[in-house]
Order: sequence, then C-alpha cells, then structure tokens
Amino acid sequence: CRAYSNPILANNIIWQNRSFQIGISGAGAGTQNQQNLVTLYNASFAGGVGGIAGAQTATGQCPAGSSYWDIGVRGDMGPGDHTGGRLSPTYSVLDDPADYPGTFGNPSHNSGSAPPVVSQFCNGSRVAPECTAADGCGGPKGFGVPPGISDAVVPNPVFSLAPAATVDEGNNWINVSWGPLALTNPAVNSGAGSTGTGNYGSGPPLANYSLTQGIDNIPATVAHPLTDFFGKLRPEFAEPTATGHFDPGAVEYGSTVTGTATFTVTPSTEAFGNQPSGSSSAARTITVTNTGNEPLSGGSFTFATATPFTRAGFFQGGPGTCGTTLAGGAACTYNVVFTPPRGTPAGTNFTGSLTVAFNGATGTGTPVTLTGTAAASGTLSFTSATNATLSGAGFFRTLTFAIPSPRAPVTSVVTITNTGAGPLQITAEALPVNTGGLYSVTGTTCSFTTPLAPNGTCTVSLRYATPATQPPFIDFGLFTAANNGSGTFLGFSGLFLSAQ
Repeated sequence: CRAYSNPILANNIIWQNRSFQIGISGAGAGTQNQQNLVTLYNASFAGGVGGIAGAQTATGQCPAGSSYWDIGVRGDMGPGDHTGGRLSPTYSVLDDPADYPGTFGNPSHNSGSAPPVVSQFCNGSRVAPECTAADGCGGPKGFGVPPGISDAVVPNPVFSLAPAATVDEGNNWINVSWGPLALTNPAVNSGAGSTGTGNYGSGPPLANYSLTQGIDNIPATVAHPLTDFFGKLRPEFAEPTATGHFDPGAVEYGSTVTGTATFTVTPSTEAFGNQPSGSSSAARTITVTNTGNEPLSGGSFTFATATPFTRAGFFQGGPGTCGTTLAGGAACTYNVVFTPPRGTPAGTNFTGSLTVAFNGATGTGTPVTLTGTAAASGTLSFTSATNATLSGAGFFRTLTFAIPSPRAPVTSVVTITNTGAGPLQITAEALPVNTGGLYSVTGTTCSFTTPLAPNGTCTVSLRYATPATQPPFIDFGLFTAANNGSGTFLGFSGLFLSAQ
C-alpha cells in the first residue's frame, strides 16, 4: 500500500487515550508460582519498557503516571513519531497538540488544555476494582485462569492476545467478563430499578464527556454538524452563525434549543391556465421558506420527467434566488414557466410536479402540483412599412430606410400583424442594437396589456436620424417586440434596421 487516506479529524476531544505495553513480569506468588505472569506496563516511547501500569482502585480511574497516546498511524512508534504518516487534526483537544501544528498559513488550532468534562474514563481492569472476593470476584484480578485462553483447554496454550471463550453443556458462552465497553458502572447501585435486590450496574455512566463549562473556541464558520450529540443547536441558539463560536467534542455546552430542519413550499399547486403552443408563459414564483432554526444545505429542485414545466431563464423573468443552501428563517424564490410544445393541439392538458428537498430536512407543500393547457398560438409578423422596404421572412426581417434627398431624418411606420390562430400579447418593445444612437421608437399603437387578436394589427414608428453626410458604412440596428404567445425564438420577434 503506497498511500493512505487522511481522514478529517476536526472539532474532537481525544484526551488521555491510555497506552500499554504487554510483558512478562516473572512468576507469581503463592498459588500462581507455577507460571510467569502477563503484566501491563505503561508504554515507553523512548525505547525499553515503562513502569508497571498503575492499578485502578475505582472503575474508570486514571492512575497517576499513566502513559497516553491519542492518535497515530500504523507504523508510528509513539505520539511524536510519524513514520507511518501524519494525521491532520484541527480545532481539537489533544495531549500532544505540538505534534500537529498544521501548515504555514493554515494552523491546526489544536489545544492541549484538559477538557472540563463531567467525568473521565480510563481503561484498565476487566473486572470492577470495587468487586471483592466476597462479591464473587475471586482469582487474580477476577480470573481463575490466565486471561486470553479457553478455560476448558488443557494444558494451557502459549499466551496469545486472540480472544477466546468456551461454552457449557447448554451451549452458553461462559468466562465472558465485564469489560471497559460497559456503559454504566457495575460497582454502583443507584437503587433505580433494583427494587432492593442489590442489583448492580444501574448506576451513573462510566464516563460523561459533556462539558461543565464552555470551551467555545471554534468559529462557527468552521465546517461542523449543525447539532450536537443530543440534537441541540451548535453553536448555541443565541450565537450568530457568522460570528459565533462552538465547543469541540460531542456536546455543545449550554445549548438548550433542539435543532430543527424544516421548510415550507408555497403555493403547493400552481395552475398556469391556457398557454399558446410553442410559447412560454409568464414566470410563476414558488417560495421556499426555512421554518426551522438550522441552515439548510444540499437543496435540489426536481421536475417530473417529460413535462413542459421548467425553471425560468434570464429572458423569461429570471430563475429566482433559490440555490443549494438556505439560512434559518430565510426564504427564496424559484420561478417556473409553462411551455407547451409547438404543434400541440389546443385543449391538451398537462400535469407535472416540482419536488423540493434539502439534506435531512422535512418539507411541507412539496411536491408542488403544476397544471396547464395548450391553446392556439398567435404569430407576430412585420407585414408592411412606410418610407422603407421590408425584406426577408420569418421572425427576423430587415427594414431598409428610404433616405430622402436632400438628406433628412425619416420615420417608418411598421405594421405588426398577428398571423396566427390564437391571441398574442406584446409585452415590450426595445432597440437592443442601435449604431450611433441614430434609431429611436417615436410611437406605438400596440398594447402591452390587451392581447392582439388573430389577424389584428398595430403599428410602431421607427425614426432614423439621418446624418447630413452619408456615412461610409451602413448604420445597423435591431428592433425587438417581446411577445407571449407567438412561439418565436427567445420569446420575441426582431426587425433588423438598415440605413446609410
């Protein structure tokens, strides 16, 4: 293996992870004098063997002089050795923060101060130290046979760290003792649930790594889960997400507000009504509101397949403001248009949906039901003009002005006709291209509010401010009439302007 993955280790409390060496300390005393005893030593990271590990007098106790090694990679020989590779913890509490300084310009922000936890747990004896021979805990530290072997195997095999046990005649595993992964202290009887029978193990947790006071040293802008182990907000509710701070570890000190990831989508139904085939409707706005107290991420907006409903584009009113994230209490918009395909028979009904989702969040009002009906479409055409010549065909024709002699400004009155079978709505007139500013719209009879009926006409007056001296090149311009219902390219018809 030539490479290894360097996992993200951020915002952790990894403190006093007890480290041992296993050795042989010589023959035991008394009845144990027939074999050398396996003994735990404090790990020595400078060569040789450390001192005998301190005995615990209470469950989970961290004896003085213990050896600790928090994190490492296979092949490392100790906390300060990174032969196997160096991990990259950040914003964490460690015994040896100096071993992980980060890089130039990107420090690790690790701390070596003891975390103020409610109670700490150190591993050690497999049997509660409080358990005496009178309680049934006989033998050396609770075992009548050397640990790590099957008690039904004779003679004793060579010592091994391989786990072993045996079964009784009822096929029940025996010699399975309490170990350091127990959740509660078996030496404490809280009385809760014991009904006075002396049942142990109902006491407090072996370790409680909740904080007794805030550390609050990690900026809220650092990537982190939005809630702690108990589902409370991180950082605390009163702290702003942009400038606040939160605690390392699993529990946010002082946080009492449960994080909620919820949102609403309104309206839950959008009816577009009749829309001429081949044209796009006016944009309809869907509003998404974060009703929870957590910022939302991973936002997605998905239309049902094969339906003529899409997110609005730039020329259709804009797509709205919704993206992949949404801050707590904030709202965004998502604009939708309905475009029945060209040639769709009038009266054809369409039904679609828009599903809104965010990572781990519960939404109401989604999916949004979308409906619309195809209608006969109109066609916007430039059909005649005064003081100029119309040429070309289709959605883009050319208007060539007739320049009088002597040279003088000239105005052309252009007739717009709805040559389609359905009504169309002219919504805007513009000159997006205007060489030298010589062209202008001086008047119009077209309504931006009343649809133009089939075979209906209106006019627009276009003026060319003829220069006194004929320019060496043609002055070009472009007049556009944006329309709803003509089925034209990009929703408008264009008229190229030419004069010299």
